[in-house]
Amino acid sequence: MILQIVGGTLIVTGLALLVWRRMAEREGSANGGVVHVRGPVGLFVFLVGAALFAMPYVLPNLQGGSTPEVLATAAHRSTSSPASVPSMPEGTRITSPADYTSVSGKDGTVVQGTSTDSDKDLWVFVIADDENDTSVFYLSVSDPLPVVDGHWSLLVQPIGGGSSDIGVTFPIVVVEANGSCSKQISSKPANRVGDITFSSLPTGCKEADRVRVVMAKA
Repeated sequence: MILQIVGGTLIVTGLALLVWRRMAEREGSANGGVVHVRGPVGLFVFLVGAALFAMPYVLPNLQGGSTPEVLATAAHRSTSSPASVPSMPEGTRITSPADYTSVSGKDGTVVQGTSTDSDKDLWVFVIADDENDTSVFYLSVSDPLPVVDGHWSLLVQPIGGGSSDIGVTFPIVVVEANGSCSKQISSKPANRVGDITFSSLPTGCKEADRVRVVMAKA
């Protein structure tokens, strides 16, 4: 800013000197004399002023920098608050698959989620109706789910009992369990076909979230 003020003053002064020299020469010629003005002082002052005025714009470009306006914008950006990172939802949640996703009964589906309850064990069940239309909880994991950096994942398979269940909706639930509930789940023996089932969640277990999948093929 100072360089521009000084440069502007010198530009005006240089122009004034050039005009004065021109007028003096004309007056001398009109009077039949010769007026000598030593050196192009006005032109020199003008050029120095122009150089000073342009210096704040020229130097940054020569040095690979930016103009004052660009530097000011960059400084503003550097002091701005960084973009906020979405926080993980409280509790335990299922993030995928989406509700009512079509799945293969044999291949099953990968269920993923998040959890902030580090003091609880996580278990996953598939709910299906038996021949009496009574809901049965089928355990889908042999041990509590490992949670890494707040995230967990599990391949749930198989789902359903074959081609007769095509088109049937199966809820998949993630359960938070205290020590007592986890002990009951871990100690439950499998039935004759190898499934570990419950007619209801054991005491100390709480359903945290669920997603429903539709069996599209056996």
